[in-house]
Amino acid sequence: DFWSYIDDALQSISLLILVGAALLLFLTGLIEFTVAKFSAPFVQLTDAMDHFAQSSSSTNRASYSFDLDGATNLFRRLATGFNDMEKEVNAGTARMQALNLSYEALLTQAKLAFIAKDKNGVTVFSNPAAAPLLTIPNHWVATADRLLESSDVAPLTLQHNGQTMDLLIAQAPRINPAGEDDGRWLIISDVSSLKATERKLLEAQRLSILGQLTTNMAHEINQPLQAMTLGVANLRRILKEPLADNPKAAEKLNVFDQQLHKIAGLIKFMKNHGGQGSTRWVQFNPVTVTSGVIDDHDSDETGNLQVQLIDDLEGSCQISGDPEQFELVLRHLVKNAADAAEHDQSAASHTLTLRAYEQDDNLVISASDDCGGIATESLPSIFDPFYTTKDPDKGIGLGLSISQGIIKSMNGEIHARNSKSGAVFTIKLPLA
Repeated sequence: DFWSYIDDALQSISLLILVGAALLLFLTGLIEFTVAKFSAPFVQLTDAMDHFAQSSSSTNRASYSFDLDGATNLFRRLATGFNDMEKEVNAGTARMQALNLSYEALLTQAKLAFIAKDKNGVTVFSNPAAAPLLTIPNHWVATADRLLESSDVAPLTLQHNGQTMDLLIAQAPRINPAGEDDGRWLIISDVSSLKATERKLLEAQRLSILGQLTTNMAHEINQPLQAMTLGVANLRRILKEPLADNPKAAEKLNVFDQQLHKIAGLIKFMKNHGGQGSTRWVQFNPVTVTSGVIDDHDSDETGNLQVQLIDDLEGSCQISGDPEQFELVLRHLVKNAADAAEHDQSAASHTLTLRAYEQDDNLVISASDDCGGIATESLPSIFDPFYTTKDPDKGIGLGLSISQGIIKSMNGEIHARNSKSGAVFTIKLPLA
């Protein structure tokens, strides 16, 4: 019988398989126990590293608690070193955060403007001194970037809400805690007051030169002027009876006499540096003076500038000062607009609009044209003596400086700005 023949052999094989399986199971358990025994420290280290990474920004993280039962001396030293490292990192993080707070407090109190921008140009920090700059459209940053390409520090002049801001701008890289370039710092100093002082000193120097110049001019011009004035007076006396029969000749002599007196007044004004020393102080109607200036301009058929007056005053209006000097200011404004109209070829004709109105017990006269405006870089300097962008035969740069002196002598102020189509000059004077 086959099965009886192999029965003993099958029993032996089954026993061998059973013994082998038991031995394999024992070995598996032994290996698992050994691996668990030797890998436990590595598991704890992995858990400790995860704990450290999850709380890396905290300054009060608890140290990882190691299970040191049955641990070797080497592992005990490793666990102690890791816990000491965590404590040092805690202390270092606390010091870094305290240092950051100290820096922020310092920047908050600083008079310089600090603006931090990331790599995308987004502002991530600014101190209170930078607040006014953040209200200005960011195109000034692009202008500053162009200026800083060739210099570490660059000057920049901004016009905002009718005010001029003179700035000095520097930039520095912004480094993150990992030591990587993370954007840049803009350090900005507002030197407007220094620039204003500089301009005042420069103006004083120029006025000193102007004083010497006008004194010499007045001396040279006064002699022929007096001779001409005396000649007109003598001519009027000699022709007294014929003049009675010839009113046109008498009118011409009156015109000559008036113009000679105007020249004499102008010489006196120039000697007093821009009208500061005018001795004539009367009340007069500014609209009447303005209308006279417009009539004189209209009588001149040359040029392509039309001048119009918008009178928004309710009834008569009186201001105090020298009407001839006030007329001189208006003539300067009309002359400047006429020169700009001649230079601007964008239209066949241009218009200067003089508008008079009251505002807070003040007379305001605005002169706005459509002749292209004033160059932005010239706006801060147009009232400086001898500053001009015209050709030498068009002027020497004293008109607006003299005008400003006249308006200041009348306790008023004059400002210039640009509109969409041209320049706008605004005169404000107290009502009488």
